[in-house]
Amino acid sequence: MKKKEDDFDSKSGSAFIGIGPTFSGLLSNKVTTASTQSNTPDIHSSLAVGSENTNDIKPFEVGIKAIFGGKFRHFCASIELDIGLNNSPQPDTYISNRQIAVNFAWLFHPKTK
Repeated sequence: MKKKEDDFDSKSGSAFIGIGPTFSGLLSNKVTTASTQSNTPDIHSSLAVGSENTNDIKPFEVGIKAIFGGKFRHFCASIELDIGLNNSPQPDTYISNRQIAVNFAWLFHPKTK
C-alpha cells in the first residue's frame, strides 16, 4: 500500500515553528496594590477602559505570537511567546501584555488501513 503524506507514522517525529498575529480582549479590570506595611490593607481599584487619552488602558490589543514545538509518536510539546503591542491610549505611557506558555499534548489518531 502506498503511504499518503498525511498518514500518521508512529515512529517518526517532526518539528514546527510559526509566527503570526494575536488579538486579545480585556476580561477583568481589577488592580491590586500590595501594601508594604503589615498593618495597612491592600488597595483594590480598577482602570479606566477606553480609547480616549484620559483612559488608562484599551479594551483590545493586537500582538505577535511565536511558537516552536515538536511531535514524536503520540506526544506533542510546544513553547509559545506572545508579545502585545502598546495597549495604552496615552501617548507617554507604555502598557503591554507578555506571555510564555509551555504546552504538552497526547495525540489520538485512528488506525489507518
